[in-house]
Amino acid sequence: SDRPAKAVTSRRTTHQSPVPERDAREAAPPRAGAGTRMAIATRSAAWHALLPSLVPAKPRIFFLRSRPGRFLSHAHGLRPCGAASSLPPGEYLPPLFSVAPMMDWTDNHYRTLARLISRHAWLYTEMVVAETIVHQKDKLDRFLAFPAEQHPIVLQIGGSNLDNLAKATELASGYAYDEINLNCGCPSGKVAGHGCFGARLMYDPEVCLMNYKTMV
Repeated sequence: SDRPAKAVTSRRTTHQSPVPERDAREAAPPRAGAGTRMAIATRSAAWHALLPSLVPAKPRIFFLRSRPGRFLSHAHGLRPCGAASSLPPGEYLPPLFSVAPMMDWTDNHYRTLARLISRHAWLYTEMVVAETIVHQKDKLDRFLAFPAEQHPIVLQIGGSNLDNLAKATELASGYAYDEINLNCGCPSGKVAGHGCFGARLMYDPEVCLMNYKTMV
């Protein structure tokens, strides 16, 4: 038929069981009291006051450098990561956050992923034994090459033979690492035991100092 369809409306009633007042209080997220908010604000203020003091005034004395890259000077202060995205080439934020050297983990592929996650973290290579660099000097790209996007990056060398440490550092300096680091902390039995380096160097500070001076 040509008669317009009659609009039919219905009212649907929804019955919900009331939530007891005690359950409602338990379901609601707890609100921080005035004392908690004050503690958070105090801790935040103390942290921001402490951060500038963590930046060494002369960071070069702590690290070996193989190219003229440098930290932001202390006078720059610490800026948020977003503000640091336009740093001049060769200038990096202080190494307050680093991805530590881990054997079988921090290879080129892992470091590429880490750089995608953080633009400013300092990335460490796996430890490379000094003898490996010396005896594989014709195939160094396999052990030392890395893409420019991984800066700032640190090469960690392990060893205790003074001659090999000096040669390895010289060979590695051509790869433009931002720092060259001497492993003095690996507790592995293969390293600190049979290899007599890594954490073993802490037993003899004089030998550790000689190694450092040789690499400088």
